[in-house]
Amino acid sequence: MNYSRIYNLIIERAKNENRIKGNGIYYERHHIIPKCLGGSNDSKNLVLLTGREHFICHHLLVRIHPNNAKLVHAFWLMCNVKNLSQQNRHIPSASVYQEARELNAKLGASEETKRKMSRSRTGLIQSAETKQKIGISNSKPKVRITCTHCGIEGGGSSNMQRWHFDNCKKKPGNENIKRQSSNTGIKTVCPHCNIIGGINIMHRWHFENCKQKNNLELTKSLLILT
Repeated sequence: MNYSRIYNLIIERAKNENRIKGNGIYYERHHIIPKCLGGSNDSKNLVLLTGREHFICHHLLVRIHPNNAKLVHAFWLMCNVKNLSQQNRHIPSASVYQEARELNAKLGASEETKRKMSRSRTGLIQSAETKQKIGISNSKPKVRITCTHCGIEGGGSSNMQRWHFDNCKKKPGNENIKRQSSNTGIKTVCPHCNIIGGINIMHRWHFENCKQKNNLELTKSLLILT
């Protein structure tokens, strides 16, 4: 797929529409040539995009420049909408979010971004209540438990109780027991890839989160804009 061509088509369409903020349509300002690639704040390098177009453009930019840490970090931030002022921004699918997360983890923030983040926290004053909560949390001993049958050690979580101790495969008498989910082994079929599996794990990785569904949606979105 020619990502540069699709990117340019989105930009040209937006520029030809002579968009204006404040006419009832939600727009976001976008640098046509990103500043990290030499772009400026000049009006000729700025264009108004819808939230969806803006997100797709940044997705295309990381596809075009996959090793640019600043572009990857910017795309990762766009995938994390956390406040009400950003409620009109495009929400990524699970597969796109995973792609952004893995790219950001691989490259990490640039040194300049790290310096900016450090400066932003310089002089930050935490309340006495916050400090007390942090102190209490750090002083609590970390609970570790060991399964008496297989010797595996883990945190005191429900997973240890679910898969070990009385339910451990190594416990005498459990060797031939087939462990199932709490849904008594109900099977279901993903309508996008036709894979069959347990209902819990299927809803985690298939249906709305299925890779084939999300890849198809992304392709359709890009084709609509061409």
